[in-house]
Amino acid sequence: MKNLIIRLALLAALAVSLPVSVWGQASCALKQSTASQEISIGPFVDSTDGNTEETGLTIVNTDIRLKKGSADWAAKNSGGATAEEHGNYRITLDATDTATVGILEISVHASGALYVYKTCFVYPAAVYNALIGSGTFDSNLLTVNGTSQAAGDLYTTIRATRAVAKSTAFEWPMQFVTSAGAVVTSGTPACTRSIDAPGTFSSTTNSASAVTANGLSELTISTSDTNGNYYFILKCTLATAVDYYNVFKLQP
Repeated sequence: MKNLIIRLALLAALAVSLPVSVWGQASCALKQSTASQEISIGPFVDSTDGNTEETGLTIVNTDIRLKKGSADWAAKNSGGATAEEHGNYRITLDATDTATVGILEISVHASGALYVYKTCFVYPAAVYNALIGSGTFDSNLLTVNGTSQAAGDLYTTIRATRAVAKSTAFEWPMQFVTSAGAVVTSGTPACTRSIDAPGTFSSTTNSASAVTANGLSELTISTSDTNGNYYFILKCTLATAVDYYNVFKLQP
């Protein structure tokens, strides 16, 4: 037992004294096909003791190996690395280096130093700008529940649920559009409502006003329309427009 403990202690000491073979580094975000993107890579440490910072390495572009997605490893397009501090070096990636969307792996093995490895993610310009810059994500909704959508379809189905007091009258403005998203400029909507009973609709107490040139109509919601316990659904139809729906949550 004593000999086993001694052997384990020797193995532990040996493991501590041996340098690691590679240094990994946190990931980075890059913009696709964009020049002059500077990143830091390192630290580079001595290959013998695995500790001493290597601050005077000569690293050329062929020392910097890139793997773009599933493509084979290849040298960085141009330019090497410049020493910064504590064994860290700066490299500048160009449009060729960042041409492929997805994972970009970077590996450098400079003479006298351990391997250094870094993983970056190359994003399409619009996504990068939205995540890191001042851009916004474009929304392009093609289907809802497997059904293809046009601009007017979204207008038909997407409404915010509004909270209103039970048995309260109020004015409600609406806008009507075609299935292509164009504003409807004439006609009088026919409005019905469902109170606490999905699928069962009856006429609203009042009629909606005629549509104006900007597609607007107004309906006076009566106390009878809001005389429910949970919700009421408003549905208004117009021959040349997509159906208008809105859900109102009733509160005491």
